[in-house]
Amino acid sequence: AYDDSRLRRGGWGGGGVSSALLVPFADGKISVFLPSATSNRTSPLVLSFVPSFSLAFQAPPPGQARAGEVLSPPPAVRVLDQEGGLVETDDATSVTVQALGAGGEPLPTGGGATAVAVSGIATFTTLSIDSNASSVVLRFTAPALFPASSPAFGVAPGPIALVYFTREPEGVFPGSSFVVQPAVELVDVAGNLVDDDSFSTVSAGLERHTG
Repeated sequence: AYDDSRLRRGGWGGGGVSSALLVPFADGKISVFLPSATSNRTSPLVLSFVPSFSLAFQAPPPGQARAGEVLSPPPAVRVLDQEGGLVETDDATSVTVQALGAGGEPLPTGGGATAVAVSGIATFTTLSIDSNASSVVLRFTAPALFPASSPAFGVAPGPIALVYFTREPEGVFPGSSFVVQPAVELVDVAGNLVDDDSFSTVSAGLERHTG
């Protein structure tokens, strides 16, 4: 929105103007009628302003995202004017997204967390959530605009990427079972336990190391 405080303070251009008439137009311009110092006539000065007012979530959130995987469909937000219309001329607004858990805590993300509007729409094509959570909300912010939030959605662990030892074997004697049996966890690329896996088979083998 346009700030006419300089006019109201009488400091416009150092000329001591004490008042001015502002006439807004729907095309994103304002005509400012300044009193003339030498006559009773007013001189129009046309200023342009940015009509952007708020953000609004556009794309539906995924029903069940997976940790470490790019969100699909990609989240997108619209830049709106005060009437709720899309600002199609906006190709410059930079929008930042943050993932929040059920308690409002920030969650780690991957890919691009910032997108620039194109024809009034900012789309996050590489965004991923790098933590599994039952309820995630995406919070979108941009300078001088009211923020927007997505509906809540869940993020399940991603596909198995690594096997971690949680307990190493102990008590090794020839021809006998380990006194302490090894245990492993299956984790995704973000290090989250794949706790919905009840079907994978893990095989163990022995390797001879010398030296």
